[in-house]
Amino acid sequence: MSMEALTMIGLGLQTAMLAVLIVLAARFMTRIAFSPLVAFFVIGMVSFLLSDLYWMAFTLLESDARMPFAVNEIGECACILLLATAMRSQLSNEQNYSLKDILLPSLFTLCNVALWVAWSGEWAQDILSGLALGYYLVIALRLLKREAGFSYPEGLVLRAAAVLIVILQALTFVVEVPGQRILEAVCTGLMAFSILLFFIKSIIALRRNCSASLSLSFGGFGWILICLYMSAGLPYLIVAFCVTLIFPLMYLAVKGRVMAA
Repeated sequence: MSMEALTMIGLGLQTAMLAVLIVLAARFMTRIAFSPLVAFFVIGMVSFLLSDLYWMAFTLLESDARMPFAVNEIGECACILLLATAMRSQLSNEQNYSLKDILLPSLFTLCNVALWVAWSGEWAQDILSGLALGYYLVIALRLLKREAGFSYPEGLVLRAAAVLIVILQALTFVVEVPGQRILEAVCTGLMAFSILLFFIKSIIALRRNCSASLSLSFGGFGWILICLYMSAGLPYLIVAFCVTLIFPLMYLAVKGRVMAA
C-alpha cells in the first residue's frame, strides 16, 4: 500500500474521531454544563477537522502537487490557539509569568522553527506555526507545572529528551547518510518514549479522576505535534495516528474537569 493511501486512511480515521468528539462535546455543553473550556475545545476540534478535510480534498484533486500555504496551516494554527485559550481559562488566577516560564519553551520552539525552515524552506508557514505552537507550549507547561503532571525526575527526563532530539536533528544536516539514519533512529526512539509517557500518565490520571489529566493530555497533544513536524515517511504516519488517539483523552479530561467544578 502506498504512503498516499495510508495517509488518506489515517486522515479518514482522524476526521471520524473528530466528528464524534465534536458531537459529544457539543451535546455535553448544551445539555449538561456550559463552560468556556468545553466551548474552546469544540471550536478547536472543528478547526482541526476542517484542516483535515482540506488536506483530503487537496490530495484527491491535486495528488501530484505540493499543498500550498492555505487552509491546512491556518486550521491547525487556529486549533492550537483555541486549545491554548481553553487551557488559559484554567489559569485565570495566574496573570504573571516568570522569565523562565516564557523563555525556555520559546527557545525550544525557535530551535524547532529553524529546523523546519531548513527542511522545507517555507518561511511563512513554519514561522506562523511556530508562533502558535510556542504560545501553546508556554500555557501547557505552566498548567503542567501547577498541576504537577510529572514528577521532578520525569520532567528532567522529558526535558533532556527534547533537547537531545533537537541536537540530533540538527546534526543530521552535517553528517553523511549512514550517520543520518542512526541519528534519525535515535530521535524516533526518543520521540516514541516521550509520547508513550504522555499517554501512560494521561490514562492513569483519567482513571484516578486526577485534575492533572487536563494538562497531561493537552500537553501530550502539543508534544505529539512537535514530533509530527519532525517526522517523515512511516514514522510520520504513526505519530499522526497518535494525534488521533490523544483527542479522546483530551475530551475525557475536559469533561472530567467541568463535571468536577
